[in-house]
Amino acid sequence: MRKCVYILFLLFSAFQIWGQDVRFTVSSPTTVAVGQRFQISFNVNTQNVRNFKAPTFKGLDILSGPSQSVQSSYSYVNGVGSQSVNVSLSYVVAAPNTGNYNIGKASIEANGTVYESDAFTIRADKSAQPQQQRQGGAASASSANAPQQQNANASPKINDNDLYIKATVSNANPYIGEQVIVTYKIYTSINVARLNFVKTPSNKGFWLEDLTENANIGQQREVINGKQYVVAEIRRIAIFPQEIGKISIEPMEVEALAQVRVQQQRRAADPFSDPFAFFDDAFFNPVVQVQKVLKSNTLTLNVKELPEAGKPLSFSGNVGHFDFKTTLDKTKLKANEALTYKAVISGSGNIGWIEKPSVEFPSDFDAYDPRTQENIVRSAGGLSGSRSFEYLLVPRTQGQYTIPAAEFSYFDPSSKKYVTLTAPEYNITVDKGDGKAPDLAGLQKKDYRNRDIEYIKTKNLHLTSVDAKLFFLSPLFWGLLALPLILFVFFFVWNKRRIAQQSDVVGMRNRKALKEAQKCLRKAETFLQDNQRDAFYIEISQALWGFLSQKFNIPVADLSIESVHNALVGKQITPELIDQFIATLNDCEFARFAPTTTQKEDMQKIYDEALDIIYKIVKELKS
Repeated sequence: MRKCVYILFLLFSAFQIWGQDVRFTVSSPTTVAVGQRFQISFNVNTQNVRNFKAPTFKGLDILSGPSQSVQSSYSYVNGVGSQSVNVSLSYVVAAPNTGNYNIGKASIEANGTVYESDAFTIRADKSAQPQQQRQGGAASASSANAPQQQNANASPKINDNDLYIKATVSNANPYIGEQVIVTYKIYTSINVARLNFVKTPSNKGFWLEDLTENANIGQQREVINGKQYVVAEIRRIAIFPQEIGKISIEPMEVEALAQVRVQQQRRAADPFSDPFAFFDDAFFNPVVQVQKVLKSNTLTLNVKELPEAGKPLSFSGNVGHFDFKTTLDKTKLKANEALTYKAVISGSGNIGWIEKPSVEFPSDFDAYDPRTQENIVRSAGGLSGSRSFEYLLVPRTQGQYTIPAAEFSYFDPSSKKYVTLTAPEYNITVDKGDGKAPDLAGLQKKDYRNRDIEYIKTKNLHLTSVDAKLFFLSPLFWGLLALPLILFVFFFVWNKRRIAQQSDVVGMRNRKALKEAQKCLRKAETFLQDNQRDAFYIEISQALWGFLSQKFNIPVADLSIESVHNALVGKQITPELIDQFIATLNDCEFARFAPTTTQKEDMQKIYDEALDIIYKIVKELKS
């Protein structure tokens, strides 16, 4: 009987949880100081959410976000069980100038229904003092997570030696293109309730890959200068320098919410004269939550140039440790049949830079562009994996053929030498075709043995008269005589125009913008079909941001929502199209970094939106 009552209680509690009303709210200050960093949070009281669309934050500088956090609690009061779940999507922003900033509505889909938050206004003033968070609708998650009110008799502060972040680098003197691991660790002697990444290093001068997700991150205890710390690795990245000389890795900023015990004013020491003196013990001092922004140290790399001595002709810039293998699926076949030549390059290092190897196929073979496959593994040790190139070859004539040995070269930073790997050559026998496809072998060769003279033609001959005029001074003569001059003028004009185009760097980037975006979208479509989520969102993000950078000549380091908005407005793009583009960017960034699993139909929707918005912008720019 007790088991039945317990099961009925669980079912009733589940119905209580399932039937709760969904509330989508926003929390932010109403008044801020110019340049003050503050947080805008969008909160929903259910975990089954998707398709979050943030407002455009017109005029505000977005420093980070969206960062997602989930809080849940369960209570049992008067025989009724209830559970509350809150998902918070937060942005850290700043107001660069005084004035009013109108923030529009955000939307999110929860349990199959779309909900919208309230629009609101933020006032920025030079002398403004931070105010309490405004609440849109019901109570938001930020109030639940806000620091407790500090005791009036104490103002706790966190010492820099009690809580700090330290960045270390695996190699401070790498070669250009060499993989370098950067590790960020937090050292704390106090309790930390939450960490929020405010600012991450920009990738100016190097290519960056995040290794945190697949790294085996734990925590340990260390004693430093006689003080015990809990040490935890909070982020790990792999960087590949792309410039020679000194490169600085900017500090990473993290907002920490720490728990500090407040030392209250002590009462009389005699517990008999004051019955409450017992509670003055440090164990009963209240604990408050204190926010502190932590900043890691700046790292500097001294990037060296690769040596020129011993550099092979087949070297294309790969640095690391690699292996090179080739295979051929058959060495004997008939003309017009297909065979497959596959080259696989595997190892660790800047594997994303690997290009297809140069292979000299026989001239009687039709060689098609290779099919490229990529398998990149991101681990705590860095990037590794393989890239394969599969060529489809079709011999057209019978005979004996040889595919010469292919080469792949790379620079080994440990030995400081170039390494050249050679694949074997292949001998191929091609027999006469079976007639299923056109066979040119019989048409190119003819047997003249025992036949010194061909038979005289006995059929009617079709004879035509030949004009007796001389070629000299004929129209054809003058035309051929003038042809070099015409070709010289044409080449001169064409070359002058080509030089002018090459000197116009902005114009060239503008013309290449759509082509590069299409290239990224084609890769994204391949990853969409293979359901490779991370690679798909990286290509979509590169297509959108790269298109804007090249089309409007915006440096990659200066790309932001604000610079994108200003560039589109400057080109007189319609406001609806601007909002759609920025919403697509937000959808992509949220889906890319949110820990929730993205459905394939969501990936297809983002792909369609990115493709449609890029072509709409190109169309409006031409009109």
